[in-house]
Amino acid sequence: MKDWTGTPQLKTLRREIVKDLGVARDLVWLRRLRLSEDWPTPTPVDSADFAITEFGEYVDAHLRENPEYNRNNGKTRESLDELADMAMMLLTFVGPAYEFRSTTAGYVSLTENIDDLYTFCKIAMGEFAASFHSERVQRNRAQLALMTAGFIFHASGFKLSDRVAARLDRIEARVLHELQN
Repeated sequence: MKDWTGTPQLKTLRREIVKDLGVARDLVWLRRLRLSEDWPTPTPVDSADFAITEFGEYVDAHLRENPEYNRNNGKTRESLDELADMAMMLLTFVGPAYEFRSTTAGYVSLTENIDDLYTFCKIAMGEFAASFHSERVQRNRAQLALMTAGFIFHASGFKLSDRVAARLDRIEARVLHELQN
């Protein structure tokens, strides 16, 4: 396990993840604008609740990927897809003009170990869910969860924005199909 604390590589990676979060934010909001009549944008409160729900689906998919467990139904979800869905709802929550900062990554960036990052994501989402009393604090917690998601995607060899784009394509295809029927 790498410990990148304070290294130039960590600063570069943080900047790359912040840039990727901006790309993902723009993708989400451009699609929301284009599909606004048929894919309504939830309120910030509902977006926060949806993000928490999507996080639960991410945890479920993560557990299903563990071969030691035999779950009682045939659901097959990929955890990174569920993490991208969570990110889309957090990006909806923070809004189209939110500016990400690389300095708020905190403890998230101390490792590339997926299990540690998974734990950090649980902590960040718990703090996000518990910070409903202050929108400013909740936005900061949302960024922390998004940074964690970015690190998870990086450690898995992917970019969050690429998975978000694929999920948005799937949503748009479904919405357009429903309109034709």
